Amino acid sequence: MSEGSGGGDGLPPSKSVMTVAEPGKNSRILNFEFVDDAQVPGGFKEYRGKGADFPEKFNRRKQAQKLADDPLALIKASKLDLQLRIDNINSALKNGDYAKAQKLINKSIQEYGYDPQLMLSKAAVEQHLGRLKIEKITPESATPIKNNFFDEINNRNFRRIETDTEFRYVQDSPSLSNLDTTKPITESVSSGSGFRLYKLQPGKVGAVPINQSGFGDVSASSHPSTQFQGTNIANSLKYRYRDYKSNNECNNQPDEEENQNPNCSLENLEKPVYVVTE
Repeated sequence: MSEGSGGGDGLPPSKSVMTVAEPGKNSRILNFEFVDDAQVPGGFKEYRGKGADFPEKFNRRKQAQKLADDPLALIKASKLDLQLRIDNINSALKNGDYAKAQKLINKSIQEYGYDPQLMLSKAAVEQHLGRLKIEKITPESATPIKNNFFDEINNRNFRRIETDTEFRYVQDSPSLSNLDTTKPITESVSSGSGFRLYKLQPGKVGAVPINQSGFGDVSASSHPSTQFQGTNIANSLKYRYRDYKSNNECNNQPDEEENQNPNCSLENLEKPVYVVTE
């Protein structure tokens, strides 16, 4: 670095890469160029400003060894990080900032996949955007709810269960821990139980349903948090998808004939989605 714009003692660098001028009258002009160790008498020295605290350079081997010594540390840190993300999402939803909530949800899904808590937060956003219809199910009818779905899931933890025929997002509560998974949820939740049952339905653009990935499809089935409680693991969507991909009959079938073979229909790779709360 040299000071000045040329002449006198302030000769500019021979190959200047940057010039910075201070504001004000009689200000300095600083010229910069890159140099190596051989050009610096005595080599480089590091100077830290008052109060400066530079973090230690990231050492991959050292960090990997830490994880090997305490493998639960990563799990604990991930859980804390996910919960912090969920808290920030809930705060945005509570304030009605759906754009911020959507951005936070999408980033969190990139990091943690289709976690059930993230997906229900996404359902609240998608309902607000008109991309998802949520119905309250009673023995008498299925009625679209008009209130904010976030109010139904706020301050509640959920687990996702896949049965032979459906997905259930069930509030984590002792009173909901023994629902019968051998029959449809509409028969498992009795009218006098006091539980609330909702069904997630995709919205439409005209007459075309909007695809809703992550709620009740292969990605939800494949997420490690999903508990399969059906009669046969082969009925889980992640196994159906594996069979679909390995089916040469489907792979060799023209696209226009796809729906003619029920075994090759992608519609078989989705299940109805329900939410149960106290």
